[in-house]
Amino acid sequence: MGVTSIRLQPEIESPLEELAVKLDRSKNYIINQAIKEYLERQSIEDSRWSDTLEALSSIKEGS
Repeated sequence: MGVTSIRLQPEIESPLEELAVKLDRSKNYIINQAIKEYLERQSIEDSRWSDTLEALSSIKEGS
């Protein structure tokens, strides 16, 4: 497993700590989940964009 350091903005650090305590999870777990969800959403958006470009290309070609 890789190690990455990040600097959290103060307005993120405090709520993150509170959520970790509330959920009885580590900050690392919450950050990993957030990144995982972000990457999944980006993948869906990329797929939608590709579909849109393909549809536009078909329309342009008259298919």
